Amino acid sequence: LTQGELTEQSRQVQGRRAQSHAVEAQADRWYLFEVSSGDFDPRLVVRDGQGKPLAADDDGGAGSQARLLWPSGQGGPCAVEVQALPA
Repeated sequence: LTQGELTEQSRQVQGRRAQSHAVEAQADRWYLFEVSSGDFDPRLVVRDGQGKPLAADDDGGAGSQARLLWPSGQGGPCAVEVQALPA
């Protein structure tokens, strides 16, 4: 469980506030990422070690919450990015 906060000072990705969390994914595992917020519509993006998007979700959870079930494949370093979409 990781908690974070997106503020007006958060970095911008494609005009959206965003925050990344580093993950060392184990090979051949499934990971479940969920984000909920009452302040914004969350979007999840999993990126490889070079920043290339591997998977993304906007409304896979309840209501407008993001939920992503991701197979790690070979594993390795990646980042889970949370973006704030316009409400």
